[in-house]
Amino acid sequence: MRIPLNWLNDFVDIDGDAGKLAYDLTMAGIETVPLRNVSVDENVVASKILSIEKHPNADKLSVCNVTDGQKEYRIVCGAKNIKVGDIAPLAKVGARLSGGEIKKAVLRGVESSGMLCSSAELEIGDDASGIFILPDNISPGTTLNEYLRKDLSVETEITINRGDCLSVYGIAREVSAIYNKKLKKEIKEYPPQRIKPANIFPVSVENSKSCPRYTGILIKDVKIGESPGWLIEKLRSCGLREINNIVDITNYILLEYGQPLHAFDSDKINGKIIIRDAKKNEKISALDNKEYILHEGMLVIADEKDPIAIAGIIGGESRSVTENTKNIFLEAACFDPISIRKTAGNLAVSTDSSYRFIRGIDIKNVPNVSMIAAEMIQKICGGKIDEGIIDIYPESRLGGIYGVYSHPNESVNIELNVKKVNNVLGSEISPEEIKSILTRLGFSYSLLPTPYSLSVSVPSHRNDVRMDVDLIEEVARIYGYNKIKTNKEVRYKIDYGQTESDKEKVIAKIREISTSLGFYEMVSYNFISKNDLVKIGSKEDVWEIANPIAASDPYLATSLIPWLIKNTARNINRGNDNIRFFEIGRVFGNKEKTFFSGCVSGYKTNWWKEKSIARDFYFMKGFIEMVLCGLGIKSWKFEKNTKDLFHANHSADIFISNAGSNSGSVNVGSCGMLSPEVSESYEIKNEDLYVFELDMEELVRFSDFSREYSAIPRFPSVKRDISIEVPGHIPAYEISEIIKKEGGDILVDVNVSDFYVGKQIKEGNKSLSFSMKFRLPDRTLKDKEVDSAINKVILQLEKKFKAALR
Repeated sequence: MRIPLNWLNDFVDIDGDAGKLAYDLTMAGIETVPLRNVSVDENVVASKILSIEKHPNADKLSVCNVTDGQKEYRIVCGAKNIKVGDIAPLAKVGARLSGGEIKKAVLRGVESSGMLCSSAELEIGDDASGIFILPDNISPGTTLNEYLRKDLSVETEITINRGDCLSVYGIAREVSAIYNKKLKKEIKEYPPQRIKPANIFPVSVENSKSCPRYTGILIKDVKIGESPGWLIEKLRSCGLREINNIVDITNYILLEYGQPLHAFDSDKINGKIIIRDAKKNEKISALDNKEYILHEGMLVIADEKDPIAIAGIIGGESRSVTENTKNIFLEAACFDPISIRKTAGNLAVSTDSSYRFIRGIDIKNVPNVSMIAAEMIQKICGGKIDEGIIDIYPESRLGGIYGVYSHPNESVNIELNVKKVNNVLGSEISPEEIKSILTRLGFSYSLLPTPYSLSVSVPSHRNDVRMDVDLIEEVARIYGYNKIKTNKEVRYKIDYGQTESDKEKVIAKIREISTSLGFYEMVSYNFISKNDLVKIGSKEDVWEIANPIAASDPYLATSLIPWLIKNTARNINRGNDNIRFFEIGRVFGNKEKTFFSGCVSGYKTNWWKEKSIARDFYFMKGFIEMVLCGLGIKSWKFEKNTKDLFHANHSADIFISNAGSNSGSVNVGSCGMLSPEVSESYEIKNEDLYVFELDMEELVRFSDFSREYSAIPRFPSVKRDISIEVPGHIPAYEISEIIKKEGGDILVDVNVSDFYVGKQIKEGNKSLSFSMKFRLPDRTLKDKEVDSAINKVILQLEKKFKAALR
């Protein structure tokens, strides 16, 4: 969440150093980074629009008179979102923007002495639809830089257990505790008579487990319009756009206090409001212009006719506030995090509200924050607040993260032994310091009869603190982890040869080889759709997730290939056909495994001096062999593959065996060109995609990082080539194995150098050429020794494969 420092300063005094604040918050457990400062030309200043007239020669242009407080300027402008009295950035003549230097210009017969700017033109935002309207309190003539420098911000990344920090006020509490500074403003505690429960509108909560507290306030005769400048500025400083004054106020309260609110047009509500579970296949048209099909178990806000909001996630379009709204029902509630997370995941929708409800909100202050918003609406939008408030808060309930309360004002109490704090942390923090830290964090305490023991009362906003170890962690992070000395009994032994597992070594080596060969590592989800399983012909057992993150992908992945294909298709559709991807990830079929998978497509070179050559099966095969070689695997072979996933003539299974072992070979994976049917199903057209997938556990088992070094040969080698004709079904690797065996100790290398099928070759046969290298380490070979070895090779090839020498 973006936290503007000037907004934070409303709650607690800070020195304005965003970098230091970010560091201190991070060290206290709230990951924070300072946002970079933006800067524009000094000749861009705030100006006030004095008049707007229609351009005499252009229907879509207007002529504005503006002032910088000292001088008036005539500006030709095409924007429609400006009015007399607005404060807008004026780029004077001479100002340098991204589009160039601003100069005097005559536009359709009218001279323009500068330009009114959008945030996109100033490169401080993305909105190019209109002029960037500044707050009303900015004095004309103020440089835009001066205004922007006041808007320093930090960005926080909140962990799942710290929903209390998803607001400006929440971060202010943390800052107050870290720097031991008193809060200047807190949530207003209204007297009971002000927030007295009253039956001002019919409401029924049918599922109190998923909705432990529901409040509502009725405000009549409001006037819907534009928000004041200061409110717009606050929203924009956090990255939100203004909509109308009612919606802007609810968003403002969300950002300031972390309490989601929703305003309904009460005149559109049919009968009473009902908080209930959705009925099977109920539909709702939401504010994001999408229609959602609901399922049983999803919590909704409904009236007597149909759902009017998906509880805690998004409101419905049919009961929303519009410019004609007169009376509103302001909802503030507390929803069960698990219920909201399940619904948001099933519907594949995430909002600012659902993000906060999933992490937990302050259940005690729901009515207080709601009344703050209602009074703000009354002040800005007019209208009258009905006396009393709907507040449905059952006295006895199961609490989940909200604890178990028999009364709204009761809290969680934890016994904390001060000595245990230091025993756990290995620290020497004084009892007074511990009590001071707890007080600064909003905890209250009382002394217990047991020596060194406190009864600590947890504030309602800290849903994550439930045990004494939680309190100890709170003391440690505010005291400072850097102040806690390392226990002298702890010993660290850094020995990567022993501490790094074999699997980690293999993964690191694969990454090193792959990236050095120009491959990009990909990280994808472990979830796939049923269509993906069908497309790749998966025959593994499939595990369906009860509460998937996305409804479209409810199954645990049995292969990494579907996401490789999808990302390839996405890249190709965007003009990038230079595909070299790999991924190392877990899959879940008959058992959990780790796979090393990848894909290639496109061309090997785009250099003008060389002809571009398409990447093919042999490019991928060569890459796999380089990986196997880098892992110290000495013996492998490729055999024909029959999977429907691959093209019949461009695929292979990969087998590995221990060199010199008679234990047989193990299938460690497969590779090949995607079949045309599979490629077409993923909308990959006019591109051949080659994929592979290897079992990481088997690679680890056969890998060998030991190395034997030998001297550079002192004696020359002898090279010989043979060409033979053999039946087409005989694999080249089987022939190579015979050549190696019969060549004896003097044969040091053998490779396939040519392959031919066509004229002069019998139908059904093929021609293979092999290049052989012979050498002895201690003397020069004689021709008759090499000839003898060649004759043995030829004899065995004729005998075993009916090979004919060509």
